[in-house]
Amino acid sequence: MATILAYRDQGLKQCCTCKQVKSFEEFYKSKTSADSYRPQCVSCIKWVHIEGSFHLTQEGYWALLDHQNQSCAICNVKGLWEVGTWHIDHDHSCCSKQGRSCGKCIRGLLCSSCNAKGLSWYENLPADLRNIPIFESYLSDPPAKKVLL
Repeated sequence: MATILAYRDQGLKQCCTCKQVKSFEEFYKSKTSADSYRPQCVSCIKWVHIEGSFHLTQEGYWALLDHQNQSCAICNVKGLWEVGTWHIDHDHSCCSKQGRSCGKCIRGLLCSSCNAKGLSWYENLPADLRNIPIFESYLSDPPAKKVLL
């Protein structure tokens, strides 16, 4: 208890999941918690969401990102290191529920533009109009097929 009070006096808190001591800025606020912060750090909350919603482990996520050379699987933009900035693309014909995947239909990690403006637009085109090589290449041979399955 003395350690917890010492942390709090220094603006620090220990995450109940990863057990790391972090500054209050790395925790979401909470109206119901005694110290006004959630027990899990932001990073752990994001991983719980990713693992629960997409059935993608941290190891699988980092392996996929490494396989993609730390870049978007379509446009190759780099530099999005924070967990949660990459969009986890999956085949919606397998798992149609928004923001959910069985894990077996994950195709790759995409930047926001490729996910929301590029690929979703392209997949909604009639089949006879789908002839953009960069999208066809990604869809026919997604990076996750080589890493996760």
